[in-house]
Amino acid sequence: MSDLLEAREALGDMLRKLRRGAGLSTRDLAQACSWMTSKVTTIENGRQDPTHYDITAWTRATSSTHAAPQLHDQLLLIEALFRDWRGQAGTATQRRWLELEATARQLRVFEPHFVPGLLQTAAYARLRLLAHARVHHPIDNVDDAVALRLRRQVILQRAEVEFHFLLTEFGLRSGAYGDPRVMAEQIEKISAQLGDNRVRVGVLPLTAEWDANVDHGFWMFERSHVLVETVTAELRLNRPEEIDTYWRVFHLLESKAIYGDDARTLLRNVLNWHR
Repeated sequence: MSDLLEAREALGDMLRKLRRGAGLSTRDLAQACSWMTSKVTTIENGRQDPTHYDITAWTRATSSTHAAPQLHDQLLLIEALFRDWRGQAGTATQRRWLELEATARQLRVFEPHFVPGLLQTAAYARLRLLAHARVHHPIDNVDDAVALRLRRQVILQRAEVEFHFLLTEFGLRSGAYGDPRVMAEQIEKISAQLGDNRVRVGVLPLTAEWDANVDHGFWMFERSHVLVETVTAELRLNRPEEIDTYWRVFHLLESKAIYGDDARTLLRNVLNWHR
């Protein structure tokens, strides 16, 4: 994924230089192309891939059509890297997460719909990976991908790393794609984790009123960067203002979560519901 991120950032940088060279602000370029200003910003920051039509419009607006072939080639490279990444989403993705987590000293994780990989059982992990494969490309080796995902959980034994997970009652009730046995085993594992002082696990009850409007999961690595997965991409956010926003969102959600005995009681009720 690092090659893909670097390719996206490189394309964004190339487009930014063309805009600035033409003496245009992001608003000027957006108006010339009949876009929202935010589209220019997200493309330049490598968070949104332009289409080939977008590149043509960009080069015309900046009087730099001579640069179009190189830009189109860069976009073709991004598209190829993306196909490779999705095709290797099983073992390759798990290895990459293993490397990311190996250097972490503080992890804050929010998952509204699923159980995070570091807390998953083998059965739950298999269902999640197979669901991913139905949307994207078949996973190269599901057994290897599950084994690597479970191997990642070794990090939970490291005393020098601080973990804080925020789950939702909704995600625990609706997960596992209709298999109550898998979900029951998963909830039992989370309940056992509540007794580990090195790992903090909170649950947002169905009755909680969220002060933050967020419907996607995110992983915060210290104050250095935030990872957000969408349906088609993984975003690495490292601008200070973005990190600060996610930091505030996490603490707002944390204030509505329950922990310890209260969380254990909620999990017991959800477990009985699945049974």
